[in-house]
Amino acid sequence: MEIEIEFVSDRFLLTGPIREDANAGNQFYGEDCAGWIVEALPEWKLDFLDEDWGWLVFTTREHRPEDEQISICVYADPEEGAWRLVVFAEYRRPWMGLLKKWQRGPVPESFSRALTARLGEVSSRVALRRE
Repeated sequence: MEIEIEFVSDRFLLTGPIREDANAGNQFYGEDCAGWIVEALPEWKLDFLDEDWGWLVFTTREHRPEDEQISICVYADPEEGAWRLVVFAEYRRPWMGLLKKWQRGPVPESFSRALTARLGEVSSRVALRRE
């Protein structure tokens, strides 16, 4: 259902100042990494925002099919010089007759292939693990 991707890259900042208002004041690295993912995969109609735990990349309303939502949680480990992405997908499924409910499901293979291929361009090591 969920995919974890760990990689090492000097393309993204792991040292230096972080905006004071980033991540509700918690100041995590990863804004440049999240922005790069959005730019690297334009066909997936992604955007990103800061959360109090880090950075979230997600498919926008322009993404099709509209009953599919893909999200990437971006985590930095400055001490190890590494990054970890947790990728998951949710699908809107019928629930109680006419209603629909979001439920987790498998990440589309085409998405995981595209993401790992692009990460391979900026990383010396990419490790993918399916949960």
